[in-house]
Amino acid sequence: PHLTGHTARRFVLVPTPSVPEMGRGSNPQMGETSISVVARFRPARPGASVDGDVRFGDDGLSVETAASSHTFDGVLPPHASQEETYAQVSPIVEAVLQGYNGTVLAYGQTGSGKTHSVTGTARDPGILQRAVRHIFEWIRSDAGAATHRLTCSYLEI
Repeated sequence: PHLTGHTARRFVLVPTPSVPEMGRGSNPQMGETSISVVARFRPARPGASVDGDVRFGDDGLSVETAASSHTFDGVLPPHASQEETYAQVSPIVEAVLQGYNGTVLAYGQTGSGKTHSVTGTARDPGILQRAVRHIFEWIRSDAGAATHRLTCSYLEI
């Protein structure tokens, strides 16, 4: 959707194969679906003209302008933190820890903030660093004698 004055970063969260029970008890916004779309909006650039107001619903799922309204599986407004962004992805990491494959796809136009959301900064890590930390904390907490094999890939085009 086109929302004037703000750029949306769309995260298409794709756990594979379908994990219908993934959302139960962990993130009600993900529900029982295998694909979720979360839109993260970056602040308007300084000096950029903002035509019309963009309003974010209190439900965390909707966004509207005078001309249109849209509902997603999650909406992160411009003031959303990297931690809040990761909270949208963490159910996929939890599914991975249960043995499922998982995919996070950050999609959006050039300059919309995909790289910032995925990699973050040294002081405020993004999705990738938080997911790796989450996985290794889980491995360290496993008191069993299990051997863990982890394969991960990251591609930026």
